[in-house]
Amino acid sequence: MLQLFSGEKGDMKKRRLIGALIVPFIIGIACAVYFFLAYAYKDVFPAFLWVNGVYCTGKTPEEVNDILIAQDEYSGIILMDISGESLYIRAEDIDYEHSYLQNLVRLQKTRGGIYWGKFLFRPTHVKELSFCKYDETKVDKAIDNWHVLKDTDDGGAKITLGENGYEFEPKGCIKPNMDEIKGVTYNGLLNLSKVVDLSTAKTYVGGGCYVKYTETEQEKQTGQFFEKIKELQDKSYTRDFQGSKVELSKKDISSFILTAAEFDAEEFDDVTDDIYIVNGELCGRDYLAGRIFEYNGFMVDDNGNPIIVVDRLLSYAEGLSDKYDTSFLIQNYLNGGSDVILYNENKKSGGVLIDAEAEFENLKALFTDSSYDKESHKDLSKLEDLKWGFASDKLGKTFIEVDMGQQHLYYYVNGELSMDMPVVTGNINRGRGTPTGFFEVYNKRYHTNLVGVDYVSYVNYWLGVNKGVGIHDATWRKKFGEEIYKKDGSHGCINCPLESVEKLWEVCEVGTPVMLHY
Repeated sequence: MLQLFSGEKGDMKKRRLIGALIVPFIIGIACAVYFFLAYAYKDVFPAFLWVNGVYCTGKTPEEVNDILIAQDEYSGIILMDISGESLYIRAEDIDYEHSYLQNLVRLQKTRGGIYWGKFLFRPTHVKELSFCKYDETKVDKAIDNWHVLKDTDDGGAKITLGENGYEFEPKGCIKPNMDEIKGVTYNGLLNLSKVVDLSTAKTYVGGGCYVKYTETEQEKQTGQFFEKIKELQDKSYTRDFQGSKVELSKKDISSFILTAAEFDAEEFDDVTDDIYIVNGELCGRDYLAGRIFEYNGFMVDDNGNPIIVVDRLLSYAEGLSDKYDTSFLIQNYLNGGSDVILYNENKKSGGVLIDAEAEFENLKALFTDSSYDKESHKDLSKLEDLKWGFASDKLGKTFIEVDMGQQHLYYYVNGELSMDMPVVTGNINRGRGTPTGFFEVYNKRYHTNLVGVDYVSYVNYWLGVNKGVGIHDATWRKKFGEEIYKKDGSHGCINCPLESVEKLWEVCEVGTPVMLHY
């Protein structure tokens, strides 16, 4: 037993000796590995490290910097003004450059080399900002030149012409804080921001990119003058013409008002019969002589009242007469509007349907008579003794229209324009005007002679419309359209180019409705 005990004791000594040797050996190996990796990570990033989403292990700061810059693709910054307008400052225009290298070198020095093990079990996703440089002078210039941030002498309040007539644009209650706007822009460039909304951007001082603005006395006066403009424009109304809405809009009324750009002082002094409306009163040039001034881009009297040019009211009324004619009603019918087609039998009337003089008187009353009820005239004034018919009964959807006023023929098939051509109609100055009204093609002839009291004319294609009046070629003519018919018109027929009327003759059937009008 003594021998056994002695043997066990010897084995224990051996194990202790081995253990004493293994532990330092393992520690030595671990140290060797650690310092080996420390050497390996001397100039590169250690294991399991991401910077801005880029895996960096084994890469140098320079390599990671190149990847991050390529990943950014920064082209510039867009500033959004509180008005909704934007300014794009391109990176190349301000000599913009950016680099992460300085921060990456610092990060590698603190995490690489002998420090790699210190951060082995710490978060390995790191967010780093770049260092940027740019020409601050060029940034400031771009912001200073942005028109929406510029202040005017009167604080920016102005009267402008828009789609709804004249509008007042006050400065409002804020104005740009240029120092803060520039600071926000610099910060945005530092952070590679692509869009910065100045209305919500946080500033260093905390006052925001806009500050409260106090209305000036001049702005108040401009606003008060605009109320006079607004009072005139508010007289707009809507009327009806055979189911179509005809609006005297604010924009129309704005065109009646005399502006400084349109005013010629020398011409004003030379003309004696011009009539104006000032503060609801009709007056002549003599009333305004020596009392007319420029204010805010308008011409006003010495009491600051805007001036309406009466001739423009007449021009507007005549414009209505030009627009709302028989041709308009035909198009309205084809587009699903009114079925009623009006036409004027007077061959020298130009096809006028609207009583321009009556409308002119209504317009004058609108601006001069405080008791004038614009609702009392719900329809445009039409001339008396006009002829009419229901298009659905008279024309259908396949028909010929000859607009003598425009000297043009149109052929519609199933409501769609199939062909058109210039024409020459009857000479109205010799009492041979082409008749007006609803007709139909009553016969077709090919290679025939047209015989009159003082003429015989050979034609290739003939479409009879009304008694001896028809649509046919006129090879003796070199031109068609324009106003030839007034001096060298036909005996009443509709003269057409040969090639065009040939196509019409081939497809048009006897019985096809025809509408002739001026």
